[in-house]
Amino acid sequence: MKVIELLPAAFAGLLAGVVYFSLLWYQVRALHRLRHPALAMAAGLMIRLALVVGVLYLVGREAPQAMLSCACGIIVGRMLVLRATRNTRPHPPQGQASEA
Repeated sequence: MKVIELLPAAFAGLLAGVVYFSLLWYQVRALHRLRHPALAMAAGLMIRLALVVGVLYLVGREAPQAMLSCACGIIVGRMLVLRATRNTRPHPPQGQASEA
């Protein structure tokens, strides 16, 4: 399989990784506002895993190399989200003032 044929799989993995880790970041930041945070985390995990496993399955039907390329794209997506969210400050719990 040629490298150029693996680029769509890598891009699909990149997109899936960015969506997965962005949703995780948003969900963790919103935990303090939720009434049932454990239920929300479990539901969010199922949704995120369904997305990533679905993408890996669809891509991997073609060739194992495409699945590996997709997995590498997911890792790069994780790095991008980490870099984009590195300097964000967490919200203080309700009822407490932030330290400025």
